[in-house]
Amino acid sequence: MTVGDRAGGLSPAVIRRIFEPFFNPQGPDAGGGLGLAVSHGIVRKAGGTLSARVAEDGLVFEIRLPLIVRTKSTAVA
Repeated sequence: MTVGDRAGGLSPAVIRRIFEPFFNPQGPDAGGGLGLAVSHGIVRKAGGTLSARVAEDGLVFEIRLPLIVRTKSTAVA
């Protein structure tokens, strides 16, 4: 899944740190800085990846999750 916005102005240095707990590019008094870190942890625990990149028209987040195929023998009753 890919999600984007039209917010610009994030430097490569900010993108490298964007998933760190308590990191907020607006400064320490601008919020908790946990949302992206928690999201990153949930996706990783599920076996997936979450990445961010700067695009021409803003910021793009890409979420990749593994495909789970259930059969009758593995289905939960």
